[in-house]
Amino acid sequence: MKAQSSIEFMTMIGLFMVIFLTFFAVLGDRMVAFNTKRQADLADDMLYYVESEILMAAQAHDGFYRQFTLPSKLGGEAYNLTLNVSAGMAELTIHYLELEYGRPILINLTNSSYLEPLGSMNWVERRGVLVCVNNCTI
Repeated sequence: MKAQSSIEFMTMIGLFMVIFLTFFAVLGDRMVAFNTKRQADLADDMLYYVESEILMAAQAHDGFYRQFTLPSKLGGEAYNLTLNVSAGMAELTIHYLELEYGRPILINLTNSSYLEPLGSMNWVERRGVLVCVNNCTI
C-alpha cells in the first residue's frame, strides 16, 4: 500500500510540473508578443507624429514654418528617423530595435533629410508647392 501511494504522489508531482511548465511557456510567449506589439506601436506613433507635421505644412499657406522636437529615446531605446525622397516618392523610415518600419508620404517634398531624434529641433517649411524638412535646397 505504501508503494502505491508513493507512485501516486510522484505521478501527481510530475503532472503538476508539466502543467506548471506549460503555463509559464505560454505566459512567456504572450509576453514576447506583447512587447513586440508595443515596440511596433511606439515606432508607428513616431512615424504618425512626423507625418502629421509634414502633412500640416503641405496643407498650410506658402511661407508656413514650424519647429518640432523629437524625443531622444523611444521606449528607452535609441532610434534613427530618415526621410527618403526619390523620383517623386517619399518614405519616412524609423530604425528601432534592429527593425525598420516605414510609411509612404504622398506629397511633393524637396529632398531627403535626416531627422534629429536627440531632442534637438527639427523644422518643416512650405515654399510654394514644395514642403521642406530640415533641408530646404530648392
